[in-house]
Amino acid sequence: MITMMMILNTIIIVSLIIIIIIIIIVIIIVIIITIITIIIITMIIIIIIIIIISSSSSSSSSSSPPPPSLP
Repeated sequence: MITMMMILNTIIIVSLIIIIIIIIIVIIIVIIITIITIIIITMIIIIIIIIIISSSSSSSSSSSPPPPSLP
């Protein structure tokens, strides 16, 4: 009887430890995924900003003032 209780106790403890480890692994994976998505989103935003800046600068350079007319 006592040995059965001990076996049950160890089984419960081991299962709890396994569940805790699985929860920790899932939390770590979720944190890593969110960090990766945040990095990807910021890279996309930076690329869009760079494209906008380059296009605006190129358009401003293309719309240069007309050359002064010779008298």
